[in-house]
Amino acid sequence: MNSDFNQRLDQILDRITADDFLQGKGLGNEIPFYAFDYPAERELEVRGHLAFLLTQLPKRRPALRFMHINLFDLIIRHLKDRGFYDKALDLYTKQGDAALRKALAAPLDAGKLAAVFATEVKPAEQDLVLVSGVGSAYPLLRTHNLLNNLHHRMGSTPLVLFYPGVYDGQSLRLFGTLQDKHLKQTCDSFGVSINSVLIRNILPPNEVAKIIRDRELAAQETKKFEQQIVQAKSRAELVRQEMLALQNG
Repeated sequence: MNSDFNQRLDQILDRITADDFLQGKGLGNEIPFYAFDYPAERELEVRGHLAFLLTQLPKRRPALRFMHINLFDLIIRHLKDRGFYDKALDLYTKQGDAALRKALAAPLDAGKLAAVFATEVKPAEQDLVLVSGVGSAYPLLRTHNLLNNLHHRMGSTPLVLFYPGVYDGQSLRLFGTLQDKHLKQTCDSFGVSINSVLIRNILPPNEVAKIIRDRELAAQETKKFEQQIVQAKSRAELVRQEMLALQNG
């Protein structure tokens, strides 16, 4: 299994630097698109290989203009630019992920993020765009919604997506588990109608979780110091009263 996966990794560079892919040959009016799907547990290996690819692309094709965009980092930059970042962290800490997703639904609308993406990337000035950070960006951003909104913005610039899930050539299933269509078909066979699917217990990405934990620890430390100050003031007041009592005595 490892050898098969490593072989797939090794094939990426040849695939995305091939003339047929970069020039979109045989695709009609479709945008050249390549999704490297992989099991979510191989995320760190893929990140390492992506870093390797970014160093090899200039060597393989020196004239190639390319850009790498991490979707999670894109979201963070966008929230900071809009002045929402600190507010979002406070909201998550106080009210949880459901309140956070509701508050960020408008700022992180796929259409708006597609515009931000296009502004940063400038597709007309690139020969290739690589996209990662899909898993970290979920559930704040659903990749298929972003891709739908990017279609008319990318022009003929090829896009390479590193996707922690399953891509069957038609649909994307993040983490290989979000199979709404399969679930519906299975339940239909038992006469059960599925109108909606609720996903619970969504864990924030490590990058967000660490910030939240650090802020919570800082808040706890601040509260602890405030209590110590109050206690110190109380002791000082007690000593003052004792000194006054001795003086008066």
